[in-house]
Amino acid sequence: MPITGNLQGTKGTIGKDRFDVFIWALHLYYNYGIDLIINSHTTVQSIKELIEILNCFERDPKSPKSYYKFFCDLNEDIVNQLVISGEKRIDTTDRVLDYIVLAYKVWNIRKNNFDHNQCRELFYKLGGEDVFYAFLPYISQLNEYGYKIERDS
Repeated sequence: MPITGNLQGTKGTIGKDRFDVFIWALHLYYNYGIDLIINSHTTVQSIKELIEILNCFERDPKSPKSYYKFFCDLNEDIVNQLVISGEKRIDTTDRVLDYIVLAYKVWNIRKNNFDHNQCRELFYKLGGEDVFYAFLPYISQLNEYGYKIERDS
């Protein structure tokens, strides 16, 4: 068991490993003190360590010391979109499309941040471009459905 309280295990088990559900769970912890979800895959022995680690970060997504910024490199706007999405089920075609658009936005942000942070080689090594470019053929179709997303090369 990692000293971090198995946060990755939690992410993998809540919401069928949906990233938006994980961000929503962090939001509940940081804004309301609700740690039940974020601790759902943590052993009793590791809960204290996990809480100590999470408390090292600031609540405000605008802060460079926030968990969202430090680990995910996401800004306040996309964090808010992820929180709203994460609290909902994906049980309709519209929700699937909403999730796809949001996933595209997250990967676009991460791709651009990797480029700017001079981590481009690592991004490609880890297969990030495969995930990002998998969305590109569908952008025009999503725009036809009313989802206004920009294609950023």
